[in-house]
Amino acid sequence: MNAIIFYSVAEYCDYSTKLTVKQKNNQVRIEIWDSSKEDIDVQTKTFLTKKKAYKDYRTAIGDAILGGWKVLNVFPKRETWETKRSK
Repeated sequence: MNAIIFYSVAEYCDYSTKLTVKQKNNQVRIEIWDSSKEDIDVQTKTFLTKKKAYKDYRTAIGDAILGGWKVLNVFPKRETWETKRSK
């Protein structure tokens, strides 16, 4: 499984967000945690091949970087495919 974690913080209003992009086999999962909500928004995309899933994974990473997200952890060791509710 490939994963990368991004973050965004607005100190002046005590607001933070966390974006996790994961790729496992032929699926890509994007999880967004927001400090103003209790729920985690999860989007899972399924592709026909691993190659297409990996290409979409890299595209999602590029979109996050161009969107202003900062990298928190490039190789998270304890990240699993399941969504953790304790973020």
